[in-house]
Amino acid sequence: MSLFLHGLRVQGRVLIVLLIREFRVRNGKNYMGLINEAGNVVMMIALFVGLRIVLGGGVHRGMEVGPFIACGMLSILLFRSLISDAMTTPSAYRAFSSIPHVTILDIFIVRYIYKTTIYMALAIIVFNTMIYWNASPPVEDWIGVVFFLFLASQIGFWIGIIFCTLLPESLLVKFAIILFNRIIFWTSGTFFVVPELPFGTREYFLLNPLVHVTESIRSAYFYVYQSDYANMAYLSEWMIGLVFLGLVADRAKRYRWQPR
Repeated sequence: MSLFLHGLRVQGRVLIVLLIREFRVRNGKNYMGLINEAGNVVMMIALFVGLRIVLGGGVHRGMEVGPFIACGMLSILLFRSLISDAMTTPSAYRAFSSIPHVTILDIFIVRYIYKTTIYMALAIIVFNTMIYWNASPPVEDWIGVVFFLFLASQIGFWIGIIFCTLLPESLLVKFAIILFNRIIFWTSGTFFVVPELPFGTREYFLLNPLVHVTESIRSAYFYVYQSDYANMAYLSEWMIGLVFLGLVADRAKRYRWQPR
C-alpha cells in the first residue's frame, strides 16, 4: 500500500511539473496563448449570436439567444479543441520520451487539464457577463452546467486519444477528421433544439452524444427549458465505451512511442 501511495505521489509531481511547463510553453511571458484561446471562443459566440439576431432569431422557446448559442458553442469548441490537441500530442511527447516517469498518456492528461480548465473559466465568465448585462436570466443549475461541459470534454478527450492512436498520419486522415468535426459541429444541437427537428430525422441527430450534452446544458441553464430528449443513460454508455477503447488503444500503441 505504501508503494502504491508513493507511486501516486511521484505521478502527481510529474503531472504538476508537466502542467506548469504546458502553461509556460503555450503562453510565454505575455499570456498570449490564453488571450488567443479566449478571443477565439468569444468571437465565435459573438459571430453566431449576431448572425442569429440578423436573421430574425431572438428569444428561442423562452431562451435568450446569447446563452442559447453559448451553451452549445462552448461544448462543441471544447470538444473539437481537445481532439486537435490529442492529434498533436505524439510530436509534443518526443521531448520527454527519454524520461522514464513520463508516458504519452501523461501528456494527453496534462493537455486535457489545461484546455478544460480554460473553457470552464471562460464559461463562467461568459455566462456571468451575459447575466450582468441583462442578456441572460440567472443560471438555474450551475453544477449541472459545469458537469455537462465536463462530460463534453471527456468525450472529446477519449475520442482524441482513439483517433490519435489508431489512425495513421496522412493527409487523407487529416481531411477525414476535419470532415468529422464539421459534421459534429452542425449536428451538435448548437443552433437548434431537438423538438424543432422533423420527426423522421430526430433519431439520427440523437445518435450524436453532443446533442444530448447540449440539451442537458440548456436544461440546467434555463428554468424555462427542460429537454425530453437528453438521455443520461446513452451518454453513460458512450463514456464507458470510449474510456475502454481509449485505454486499450493507448496501451496498444504506447510501445511504439516510448522506449521499453
